[in-house]
Amino acid sequence: MASVKRALAWSFTTQYSQMILGFITSVILARLLTPAEIGVFSVAMVVVGFASLLRDFGVSEYLVQEKDLTDTKIQTAYTFNIITGWTMGILLYLASGTIAGFYDDPVVKQVLHILALNFIFVPIGATTFALLRRNMRFGETSRIQLLAMSITAITSVSCAFYGLGATSMAWGALAGAIVTAAGCYFYRYKHIGISFTFKGFSSVWSYSSHSIVLMLTRHTTASLPELLMGKTLGMHDVGIFNKGRSTGQLVYGAVMGGVKPIMMPLFSRYQADHSELRRNFLQALNLSLGIVWPCLALAVYKADELVLFLFGEQWVSSAPILQISAIGIAVWSTATYSEELFKASGKIFLLPRIEFVMLPLTLILATIGSQSSIIVMAALLTLVPFARTLVIFALLRTIYQLQFAMIARILFVNLCLTGLVVVAVVLVDLLAPGMPLLLDLLLAGTVFLMSWSVAVVLFRHSLYLEFRRELLGLYDKFWRLVRQGS
Repeated sequence: MASVKRALAWSFTTQYSQMILGFITSVILARLLTPAEIGVFSVAMVVVGFASLLRDFGVSEYLVQEKDLTDTKIQTAYTFNIITGWTMGILLYLASGTIAGFYDDPVVKQVLHILALNFIFVPIGATTFALLRRNMRFGETSRIQLLAMSITAITSVSCAFYGLGATSMAWGALAGAIVTAAGCYFYRYKHIGISFTFKGFSSVWSYSSHSIVLMLTRHTTASLPELLMGKTLGMHDVGIFNKGRSTGQLVYGAVMGGVKPIMMPLFSRYQADHSELRRNFLQALNLSLGIVWPCLALAVYKADELVLFLFGEQWVSSAPILQISAIGIAVWSTATYSEELFKASGKIFLLPRIEFVMLPLTLILATIGSQSSIIVMAALLTLVPFARTLVIFALLRTIYQLQFAMIARILFVNLCLTGLVVVAVVLVDLLAPGMPLLLDLLLAGTVFLMSWSVAVVLFRHSLYLEFRRELLGLYDKFWRLVRQGS
């Protein structure tokens, strides 16, 4: 239990540090770059995302969950990463002109050329990073990630300041990849080297084939809107859409991102014990929803003010996208840990099948939306997380006997908690209308924290119970030390 708590502490430290740094960077870049320039980078990153998935081929996740991990398997995974990574980098570089021609934007080619260089460095550290994660050595992974994120931010902002436009973030990504590779080399596993056997490959392939199909299908589903909008509505609308959606995802990631990295290793410990899997799943879900739902609700209510204050007037039109996207994020957050649960218990083959069902639905909705407007696109896409969540709940019931009534109790409590917090913020707004923007947001934030704290105690939420348990534990440790000293 202590190792899990340490892992959680490191994971949350990394997540929140990255979130704060990424948030500050995005605010600065939003004032240095235009929506069209950010739109170009967004489209380029979608393309690079496909190449990145093929580069890793699910090997990193294989290394985390493999029960009988030998030196041979590790060396095979490392060799496989190098071969696929460098191959995908070359192919991406060669295809950049064709992709830029499709969007009729030469800057896309420049960005892709820079991002293709990442594939030289990323595979070098991927195996080490996966092994560190497998062993829950989140202290080392945190140091690597925070240093890489810092270099990425500094490089991106500096390039944007000196007028490099859409390529600024590409140069930042390349700098971060180099730092990550160097950090992983420092913590490298002593037996990592170039070695390849068919025995090792068969083990890697048996897991990775499912994983890569899942990730490719999921990335396609997530990327279709931006790929279609870039062609039909233009890069400016892509930038606006991306800013609204990413701001909502920032709230989600601030809560879920700190927990998700350790959930798969944690679930893996109870692969054969469905009762423990259910208990851990429900506990993680309750703790997460108690934070993420109120935060998303506040973001929806104060979307206009938040966007104006953080990003400036040129991004105000992204506020409705934030509001609509937050609804879909709130729905998906109820099933977010299901992926780690399926993978850890050997049911990864279910995930590609779910995405195969979601892909045609997303294609139809995104095609309709891309012929209309970004608001219509965002509204239609909220149907996807609804459908995906319903399918996952059905699977959880069938496989793990996780009845919907168990989840419904958690959803009801957190819905009431969220409602109480929102009512408090709305009432204060009605009592103090017309305040300056900064004061309005500060007051809303203060009321939010106070009402949330009261609601957590009032409903005797797991967050309150966990906090009280930890506080009592520290109290007991303190008095034990006092008694020992005396």
